[in-house]
This record gives sequence, structure tokens and C-alpha cells, in this order.
Amino acid sequence: MTTALLRIALLIAFMLPDVAVAQGGGDAAHINGRLSELQRSLAALSTQLEQLKAQNQQLQQRLEKMQADLGQRIERLEKAPAPKPVSKPVPRSGSPKQ
Repeated sequence: MTTALLRIALLIAFMLPDVAVAQGGGDAAHINGRLSELQRSLAALSTQLEQLKAQNQQLQQRLEKMQADLGQRIERLEKAPAPKPVSKPVPRSGSPKQ
């Protein structure tokens, strides 16, 4: 993935000198500045990519843990005996009605 980002940065860098040459001889300082900017951007993107990979791995682990936990809970519920029906209390014949 980092190689792809480097390729994109290099393609952009190679396109920029054409503009500089057309404007009057190819300002080397401008090209170097732009290349440095692209390198910083690439480094930042690489760092962000690594952070996202780590976050993705953590989320994947949490998901797998939750799936295993849910599977165990369902298994316990399926193995448990069925609950007894709850009977309603029968009112006494001598109790006052409201």
C-alpha cells in the first residue's frame, strides 16, 4: 500500500516540473519545495495508514470476541431447560372487591 502512495507522489512530482519549465526555465527551488511537501504528505499518509491498520486489527479482534461470546450465550440458552409457565394467583373468595 505504501508503494502505491509513493508511486502516486512521484507521478505528481513528475507532472509539476512541466509547469515550471513552461513558466521560465524550471525553478529548481520550487520543484524541490514541492517534492519536500509531497514527501511530508506521503509520510503523514503512511502514518495514518499504519494507525488505521492497527485500529482495524483491534476492531476485528473485538468482533471475533463478541461473536464467540454470543455463540456461547446462545448455546447456554439452547441447553437450558424451558422455563416453567407462571400461573396467576387465584383470588380468594372472601376477599373484598374494589
